[in-house]
Amino acid sequence: MSAAARAGLALANVLYEKSGGIAYVTVNRPKVLNALNTATWADLRQAFEDARDDAAVRGVILTGAGDKAFIAGADIGELANVSAFEAEQASRFGQGVLDVIENLGKPIASFQMVQDLLAKMLANVTACQCLMVRLAQLGLHPQDRGRGGQIRPA
Repeated sequence: MSAAARAGLALANVLYEKSGGIAYVTVNRPKVLNALNTATWADLRQAFEDARDDAAVRGVILTGAGDKAFIAGADIGELANVSAFEAEQASRFGQGVLDVIENLGKPIASFQMVQDLLAKMLANVTACQCLMVRLAQLGLHPQDRGRGGQIRPA
């Protein structure tokens, strides 16, 4: 029996598990790059409401199944077959789910967010190292005189 089933949740497109005070929410539609359709939005709402209401849950980690996309966005296959009014209703429903997530009252992290942050940090460190090497090649070195970095000839 899955963790979601034990929690009394019937989720078709989201995997939900609680362990060690953390709720793990995984959008599970890798064949469509985890695109968000109405059923997935409803599953996300149920999972996040359960995490919100469970005092033992101290935080949530949100992930996407597969290795090609975290969440591709709206399921355009679904939106292509609805009226403008129905599309607006679906958008409002999705926004309501996002409101639940935003106001959860508990920390939420995404492995994709962490990966992006680490990649940006690594890129910045690499860029700084390249700059320092180039400055050294030019015979310059940065000196901090308390007014910000200054470059002076070596």
